[in-house]
Amino acid sequence: MNETMPAKARPDSIECYAAEFEAEGPLDASAYAKLLLPAFDFERPAFAPDQPFAASTEVFLMPDITVSWAKITASRFTRTMRTFAARGTDQILVVCYRSGYFDMTAGGQTKRVETGELAFIDLSQETTIETPRVDTISLAISRRKLEAMVPLLDTAHGFVRPNDALAGLLRALMEGIVASGPDMPVVDARGISGAVLHLVAACLEPLSRQ
Repeated sequence: MNETMPAKARPDSIECYAAEFEAEGPLDASAYAKLLLPAFDFERPAFAPDQPFAASTEVFLMPDITVSWAKITASRFTRTMRTFAARGTDQILVVCYRSGYFDMTAGGQTKRVETGELAFIDLSQETTIETPRVDTISLAISRRKLEAMVPLLDTAHGFVRPNDALAGLLRALMEGIVASGPDMPVVDARGISGAVLHLVAACLEPLSRQ
């Protein structure tokens, strides 16, 4: 595994991290699994046990949110009661595939999430994600900040927002954050994070009508 922190364009810019995993060798998958431990247990899915593993990812740390993108070969991600006991992360995760699809099991239901749709995952609840390949942009949100904006946040687990105008706006903002990378000053990141949180709350508005 090669891990780097891109040089900052200015001393007050946000923190950004990148990691690349070579295409060959079982240790690469093991190293990637360790990277994911705060959120998920990772393994190669049963339908692709011999597929060479490769992954690349970048992470952007901002006030109250973390934005990341990743490209990974066939993968299975799980979060169980055992995971909670060992690692009590309870953030809200928003996952959007830029291409392809993934199957998500949450709340006892399995859904196929297609390109451009937004899947909402409560990391305090059990989840399984399985996919033949990963090309994703994701958003991890402070539960404390979002609870004040979304009264029914506890029902968001497993919710899928269709690929509509609002989902497109949130996705475009996330992609803009990735494009700006280490050039983004922290003082600007605060306002951008606020805009992201308001868009997320708007995407979850249908929960209030269920």
